[in-house]
Amino acid sequence: MILLKVDGHAPATIEHGQTLLEAGLAAGLPLPYGCRSGLCGACRMRLVAGEVTHDPHAAAALSPAERRGGIVLACRARATSDVTLALADAPLPPPFPRRFDTRVANRRPLGPRITELAVEPPPGGLAYLAGQYATLGFAGAAPRDFSMAGLPGDATITFHLRAAGSGGAAAAAADLRPGDPVTMEGPFGRAYLRPDGAGPLLLVAGGTGLAPMLAIARAALAEQPDRPTTLCAGATDPADLYGAACLDGLAAAHPSFAWQAATDRLVAVAVTTAESLDAPVIHAAGPPAMVRALRSGLRVSGVRPAAFHSDAFNPVG
Repeated sequence: MILLKVDGHAPATIEHGQTLLEAGLAAGLPLPYGCRSGLCGACRMRLVAGEVTHDPHAAAALSPAERRGGIVLACRARATSDVTLALADAPLPPPFPRRFDTRVANRRPLGPRITELAVEPPPGGLAYLAGQYATLGFAGAAPRDFSMAGLPGDATITFHLRAAGSGGAAAAAADLRPGDPVTMEGPFGRAYLRPDGAGPLLLVAGGTGLAPMLAIARAALAEQPDRPTTLCAGATDPADLYGAACLDGLAAAHPSFAWQAATDRLVAVAVTTAESLDAPVIHAAGPPAMVRALRSGLRVSGVRPAAFHSDAFNPVG
């Protein structure tokens, strides 16, 4: 019998073939997780004692250097001996995910193809950090990940959805009405705003990636009103650019905040902006190709950000 110990909780038995995450969740241990497939890195844990093998995973989720330093992905690690784990993100581990049923509170258009969906929080509210996301399930569609556009103190939990042809969660959401049931699981993600951060913030939003960047901007400006914060928003189709009134309002209320829009030049605009900043902390959300191009553009330009935060969402089924 192989045992799993996590931060002082009662040991859990690891059954044959189980990953550390599967064993921990089956035993009710509060382990962080996200995609469960080695893509997002949300289940990173520190291996305090024991030996594990590791299934294949995305390089962005766990680097070779991190693996050598004792960090494992609980969703890809399998124990070959008794194992003791600790949270890898201390001193600020994100809130643990939970699954619950809720209902639509409201739905309103933000643009020709962009909709804001507001759902009711669970009793007692939902703890999450600016920049995190959740998995939503609607009748007639497979669950899909969407970033929270608001903050925990808001009356509802809001998301931005883009209609993209027929089928899929966004299309199913177009028919939702107040009171309709929604399943929600979260929060997930490691690209959240770190409190008491230093240095200028650069937020890069592609399409509905504006949702988590708005949340981060609001949280950062509330915590540190004088922290320089720049948001670059873009979309391949100009019709999908939205949120100007909200962003203008933030700029009017906070002299430290500025934003600019771009279409097919978002990455170039963001890289140029980064070049003008001293060791920026960068958060990016949007199509995976955009995020990869941004990382590449920063490397080519020689920009060395103090930190780069971006989450890899589950592929849409």
